[in-house]
Amino acid sequence: MRGGQLKGIHVPSPLYRELRHLTQLRDTFVSEMVGMKQRIKSLLLMEGMEFPPAPAGSQWSFMVKNKLRKLPCSGTVRFKLDQWLDSLEFNEKQVLKTTREIRRFCHNDPELSQCIEYTMSVSGSAGLWPVSFWPALAIGESLEHPPTGRVSGLVPTEHSTGERTDRGSITHTEMNG
Repeated sequence: MRGGQLKGIHVPSPLYRELRHLTQLRDTFVSEMVGMKQRIKSLLLMEGMEFPPAPAGSQWSFMVKNKLRKLPCSGTVRFKLDQWLDSLEFNEKQVLKTTREIRRFCHNDPELSQCIEYTMSVSGSAGLWPVSFWPALAIGESLEHPPTGRVSGLVPTEHSTGERTDRGSITHTEMNG
């Protein structure tokens, strides 16, 4: 300790630990959902079946999943596909329920609401990532000012030339400090 080789750690408060549990649970369900989609597509590819056509952004819509349930195939493949579609729907419901619980949890705590509001003020931030961001760092309780790219390790993408400014999504950078 005298030699300065030991670094201090920050133990998150119970509030941030609880939020971390919720965000990790949601991440688990999302990962399972992505895996199930990949398994379904792999099965179709292996069996030489076409994935039902869909407009961009609606590849896994209710209509497409309904078409998947009606695809002609052997009994064993049908059983396997239906089981995976059932699992996919279950995981989608779990993601939705967990997302609602995260929002409720954050809305009921003024400190979390303020931290998320700060994070949402960063150009390019949207969706649920700010909620996942705070418990991962567990620094919200020690900040008195809105986070900066230097503190958070995140900065918005920007391509600017002359009069034109293009701002995009968040990029990840090395943490300073």
